[in-house]
Amino acid sequence: MVATLEQVFREEWGRVLATLIGFLGDFDIAEEAAQEAFAVAADRWPRDGVPSNPRAWLMTTARNRATDRIRRDRALTTKFGLLVAGSAA
Repeated sequence: MVATLEQVFREEWGRVLATLIGFLGDFDIAEEAAQEAFAVAADRWPRDGVPSNPRAWLMTTARNRATDRIRRDRALTTKFGLLVAGSAA
């Protein structure tokens, strides 16, 4: 299983990262999301098996992780602004 994940990493890392950069418009978020997707794959694939389309699985997982991070960051910014406004009053 490790060999399979290593092979998928070598073959798909560049494509996954490039697609995420195009989708997100941010290299750092794209790279972090891709890393998280491969980490999740390393955890799940030995248990659940390699999906029939590993690249699609990685893209979906990475895109979902990035979307969650962006939402979390926006919520934090909003809450921080409310906190600052509340303490100023």
